[in-house]
Parts: sequence; structure tokens; C-alpha cells
Amino acid sequence: MDTSWWPALGAVVVLLALVAAVADGRGRLGPRRKGAADAARAARAHGAPLPRPGEVWRTSLPDGQERLFLVLAVRGDSARLARLTSEPSPDPVLPPQDPSGPAYLAADGLAEAGLARLLERVGEVDARTWENVRHLAE
Repeated sequence: MDTSWWPALGAVVVLLALVAAVADGRGRLGPRRKGAADAARAARAHGAPLPRPGEVWRTSLPDGQERLFLVLAVRGDSARLARLTSEPSPDPVLPPQDPSGPAYLAADGLAEAGLARLLERVGEVDARTWENVRHLAE
């Protein structure tokens, strides 16, 4: 039986294993995506707290205005927000005795924004209100 081709087959197998190992190592050690952990580290380095779902934040808009938004979810370096307005609706998100005055959810006010747009934490909604609006985070 002729076995002269076995060393060539062995070399091909070793070469394929080497290529797979290099590709796997590059994938693990190559450039990383910026995720929630990186955003959290950057925010802590600047002394800024990270927003949490259920908190109300003053936010800067691209046109220069500042408005109140309820944080629904935080994903990586962006947040899903619900705009708050002073126009009355059935349940206020912030009670009337709040320094900002009463705030209500705007019917069409869902948005995504980078964490850098969130300027300052204004308050937090109560547990009953959060249970009524948390479905908007999905």
C-alpha cells in the first residue's frame, strides 16, 4: 500500500488548524465594540451617574431645547426615552409638588438618544406609574 500522500494530508490538516487558531485569536483580541460596560466606565470616569429605567432626566435636543424625558431602557450607549409634557393626561408621571411641576407622558413622544444627551437627573417615577408605562420599553 502506497502511503506517500499521508505526510501531505497531515500538512494540510496542520495548516487548516493553524489558520483556524489565528482567525479565532484575532476575533478574540481584535477591535471590540463599545458596549454598556464601556459606556458605564466612561460615564463614571467623568463623574456622571448612569440613567436607569424609571428615572426622569432633563435632555438636550438637537435644536437646542431642553425637555424632560422618562428613561424606559438603557442599551449600550443609548437610551429609549418617553417625552414628558405639561399638557394634562389621566395620570401624571411626576406629581404636582415636584419642582418641575406636574409632567405627563406625551402620546407620540418615544425616542432613542445617546447617553451624552442626558444632562441631569430630575427625579424618579413611583412604582405604580412605572408598572403602567414600562411596557413602552419594548
